Amino acid sequence: QDDIEMLDEMFSSLSKVNEGKLCNEKIQSILAKKGAMDDESLSDTLIYWNAQSFGLDRVELFNNLDEQGQNTVLEYASTMRLEEAYHIEYAGMSYAAKMSLLAQSVEEQRLYSLFAAEEAKHFSYITQFFNLESTHSTKPFVLFLNDTIARGNRMPLILIIQVLLEGWGLDHYQGMTQNCLDRRLKAFLSEIVADEASHHGSGVILFDESMLEPSDFDFVVNVLGQFLKDVRVGAVGLMDCLIRVTGEISAGQREEVLLELDANGETLRKLNLLKRMMIKVRATKVVTALEELKLFTPALHRN
Repeated sequence: QDDIEMLDEMFSSLSKVNEGKLCNEKIQSILAKKGAMDDESLSDTLIYWNAQSFGLDRVELFNNLDEQGQNTVLEYASTMRLEEAYHIEYAGMSYAAKMSLLAQSVEEQRLYSLFAAEEAKHFSYITQFFNLESTHSTKPFVLFLNDTIARGNRMPLILIIQVLLEGWGLDHYQGMTQNCLDRRLKAFLSEIVADEASHHGSGVILFDESMLEPSDFDFVVNVLGQFLKDVRVGAVGLMDCLIRVTGEISAGQREEVLLELDANGETLRKLNLLKRMMIKVRATKVVTALEELKLFTPALHRN
């Protein structure tokens, strides 16, 4: 118990994002020598995906904007994707470090040490395309993710982070890679996809629902319950990108945008993906508990 409390304190400290800034020039020098920092500056463009990639080509409100307005929305949407990736890869480093300490064998410790190196590489890739000054560590999802890693035990974290969030990220990164407009970022994303597939796959092998203690089971259901509630809401981030350019819109316009984006269909696809991954690792009790809470149906669902 004392060891778990010590780990909680350590990773609560680790999870406080400092906007990715390195204050120590000596550390910067060491990272540069190890090839963990890139000398290339950020890309001149902030648009890394086109309107079709976001489904915005189907949105009348977007199509009615002039070229400058459309480009501004696409800049916001591209930044949103990169910021999400930035925080996920940052959290991945903390997760791999914690799992290395919780490992039950030397082989498992080696596995998570390798994961940590890959997550650090991914983090370096993303920071080459994302303005770190724009990060906000107070975003609910970021705080939720970091808090989960800090408080979770080994087996619950394997399910939540490796099986589900890595699997979710794998699906998300595949779409980002396929539609990316920047050649260098596309190559980096392709490499990330390959690594994330390995991370997810090892989680599928290691997870065993029968090893969840009652308190661990409650933790899993509570955390996944919060996560699924956020997923059920749909394309809130993309809607915010539009509103930042168009100004506040009516409730009717919001509903029309969501219909044009097929927000309900995409949200259902994501919920089904998460459920299939749980079934894949035989997390049957977890699935049943979440089904009883009716969390696998989009919030905008209409019969």
